[in-house]
Amino acid sequence: MNLMPSDSNDLLYQIGLNEAYGVGPKTARQLIAELGSAQEIYEASRAELQRVERITKTAVDAILSGDGLKRAEAELRWLESQPVEPLWYLDPGYPRRLRHCDDAPVVLYQRGKTDLNAQHILAVVGTRAATEYGRYFCEKLMEDLLPYHPLIVSGLAYGIDISAQRAALDKGLLTVGVLAHGVDTVYPHLHRHTAEEMEHAGGGLVSEFPSKTRPDRENFPQRNRIIAGMADATLVVEAGARGGALITADLAAGYHRDVFALPGRFNDPVSVGCNKLIQHNKAALINSGQDLARLMGWEASQKAPPAQTQLFASLDEEQQKLFSLLEKNNEAVALEKLCEQLDWSVSQTLRTLMGLEINGLVRSLPGKRYAKQ
Repeated sequence: MNLMPSDSNDLLYQIGLNEAYGVGPKTARQLIAELGSAQEIYEASRAELQRVERITKTAVDAILSGDGLKRAEAELRWLESQPVEPLWYLDPGYPRRLRHCDDAPVVLYQRGKTDLNAQHILAVVGTRAATEYGRYFCEKLMEDLLPYHPLIVSGLAYGIDISAQRAALDKGLLTVGVLAHGVDTVYPHLHRHTAEEMEHAGGGLVSEFPSKTRPDRENFPQRNRIIAGMADATLVVEAGARGGALITADLAAGYHRDVFALPGRFNDPVSVGCNKLIQHNKAALINSGQDLARLMGWEASQKAPPAQTQLFASLDEEQQKLFSLLEKNNEAVALEKLCEQLDWSVSQTLRTLMGLEINGLVRSLPGKRYAKQ
């Protein structure tokens, strides 16, 4: 992440506000509305902070202590060497659907270059104890939805989450994992390779939590509101009588988003939740991706732009220049030759190559040679 000094200064206060103990998303937004920028909040006096409606003494003390800024300084140092983008809730790249939720985080961390404001976004959630029925439906769902090219959002957890995200990858759909910890790691660790594939394919990871945050139990319900808030609709594939999938469905309904559920056998423990959602009119019954697309009013694209074309448009100027050079060559190009043809330093060329590798557009070969993927 390369920042101008002014951008870095803004981020320091924005992340600091996000990290201030007792300053939740609603309070942070109220402070912004009353006092202006995050920096102005930190420069305000106690009296000015106390005049903000509904602000607590805990929040005022946290801001004045500056502890959040100390944590923000450490986070900025980490971000400088990472392909991670911090998104302030007023930034154009911040998910606009999520921005409309009054409890949305004021800062998100994004690993990968996915458009979080894609035309169609679907959240798919369910039990960790997925059955063959649920896994098969995930595969068929992605096949059915391919003409509509939705971005698939889930939690990268065991069971339905990972089944949906693997199926999306296999069918060529972009998918984003919303984490209950920082984007510097993947939990469960078993899914780290899938997470890497998601990022290389053009998807990625999103979290409101800073680096080094552990996947503690209380973070998961908090994470679920982001899954629900980012999407046009939430689909529950399999769910027991209680659990995170039902929490996500309730959150989606509270945000006035569509909720769908896959019906199951009346005596199947992992379908109890889905059947109750349908029975109590909390979710619409679907049996296929076509059902969902029809109910959402989605129209199929005539032809999807190649994933590589979509990625190219999201690259910065240096990355586009280097990638175009590699495209012209049928064979791998040596690092020295790339530096010579671009008139760049070795460090600049390597940094740009790393960005292209992360996006799955370039592969490195023995002998410091590079080729288009």
